[in-house]
Amino acid sequence: MKTSSWKRHEHNTMPPSSKTTGNYVNSSLAKVEALKAGYDEAIMLNQAGLVSGAPVRTSSWPVTDAS
Repeated sequence: MKTSSWKRHEHNTMPPSSKTTGNYVNSSLAKVEALKAGYDEAIMLNQAGLVSGAPVRTSSWPVTDAS
């Protein structure tokens, strides 16, 4: 998995529930970027730099207390 340079749209920019075609453009760009770099999948971050998911799958990671 490659961390993509493309960011996930914020919900107040383009709501995911609207299912408009434009919602999928940055996910497609992230996937292509990962494939060209030799990876199978991209990890997308939100505008705050936090993991928001992957373009074609829902991913989950265990969260541990970093304090």
